[in-house]
Amino acid sequence: MTKILLPIDGSERALKAISYVKTHFKPEEADITLLMIDKDLLVTQIQPGYDLTNDYAAAEQRMALLIQQAAGQLEGYRVERLTDFGDPGAKIVSTAKALGTDIIVMTKSTRKGWQRMIGSVCAYVVKHAPCSIVIVPEDLSEADEA
Repeated sequence: MTKILLPIDGSERALKAISYVKTHFKPEEADITLLMIDKDLLVTQIQPGYDLTNDYAAAEQRMALLIQQAAGQLEGYRVERLTDFGDPGAKIVSTAKALGTDIIVMTKSTRKGWQRMIGSVCAYVVKHAPCSIVIVPEDLSEADEA
């Protein structure tokens, strides 16, 4: 059984990785973990005494809805859903290590320059991941051109 980690952020772009997994792995061949990380609630920018309770609750609800929608696209697959807060690259790598992940499947970013090639989170994961990584182009037709 292949253990696949699918980090998603709720964007259409990130959902391309789900299409890749469905094309390349049958439900009986894969255990999938969907991982959503909220990087926006980093406490370094918060004023002393500010209560983050409501912010975290709202973020958890938003992530639960988005990850449920993504899981709905994987009908027939065994899917675990995880959410977390913090630095996405570091959280993806630590989750992959903790789960004994075989493959991380991510969609590349559309940013400019070096990060345009794969994105800063993907670049971090490529450098530090304990397993194989598949980086899916945002536009799957790009794969035919490469």
